[in-house]
Amino acid sequence: MPTVIGGYRLSRVLGRGNYGVVRLAITEATGEPVAIKILQKAAALSTPTALCRVRREVRIMRSLAHPNIARLVETLSSPTRIYLVMEYVAGTELFDVMLAAGALPEGRARRIWAQIVGALNYAHGRGVPAGALCAACARPPPGPPPAAAAAAVPLRL
Repeated sequence: MPTVIGGYRLSRVLGRGNYGVVRLAITEATGEPVAIKILQKAAALSTPTALCRVRREVRIMRSLAHPNIARLVETLSSPTRIYLVMEYVAGTELFDVMLAAGALPEGRARRIWAQIVGALNYAHGRGVPAGALCAACARPPPGPPPAAAAAAVPLRL
């Protein structure tokens, strides 16, 4: 696989999914980090259902512009791969933060919950069902401890 895709220099693997991998990349023009979901066309387009899932994900991500949802920057393709370039959300998944911390302090939990509900309300108002969003990829408000990783249609908290 090439190390530069459409002006993005690929770096480490952030996660793996059914159809491919998510990698950290750096925008060559600006130095800004992005997350690139790299889908194998053979798997992602193998059945009508798989094709519908990919199209739906792209359509949904393009339709959402909210401060607590990671945005889709652009889509690219090669003969064998589809690249979904997304806003990079640094850190760990909310689930891992909660697992490590145990119960979160009430104020912090309330802020996180308000951000999740706000993002879900925004998405629902645009006809996007909750199942299309990745609440496990939500990130807590800025400050210590960690933030969160990118996935399907990640919430950015």
